[in-house]
Amino acid sequence: MRLGRRGWNNVLIFVVLAMILIFRLTGEKLEHNSDKKAQNTEQSQSSAAGLSLLPPGATVLEIDLPDRVIQRLGTGWQSTPAGARPVVTVDAWLHVRLQEWKKPIGAGVAGKSIQVFVANSSEPIQLTLFQKGQQYFLTNWQGKLLKLDKETYQALFSGSP
Repeated sequence: MRLGRRGWNNVLIFVVLAMILIFRLTGEKLEHNSDKKAQNTEQSQSSAAGLSLLPPGATVLEIDLPDRVIQRLGTGWQSTPAGARPVVTVDAWLHVRLQEWKKPIGAGVAGKSIQVFVANSSEPIQLTLFQKGQQYFLTNWQGKLLKLDKETYQALFSGSP
């Protein structure tokens, strides 16, 4: 059976439509698989490197520490009362990664409230600082308890008693 010009045109149209459909379906499947791999990689990296105090990509506007407040003013930072290096302190809050503390710290440990105001959120992020002897613990934005070492405590609370 021989195909005429019209027949070959119809065959080409159906072949092109089939190829478009195949490319689209395989592209969506590949994209879905790569998203899953990226999520698994991020989760494994975050658990290996530790947890962050604030959500990823958060834009901090103000941090209310127990003994001072750090506020964004334009492109700079102001600390009230004046503290040492508010830029360094805010940078530490954004980038520090800590390991989760899974043991209980005790019922008699009092906490100090910390509020972090971020852009695009009407409510501040509520964190709590706990001190038990010479050890410090801090809850992160997900409510997980994290253990602070002395260097990290100094970086986060420099200028605070």
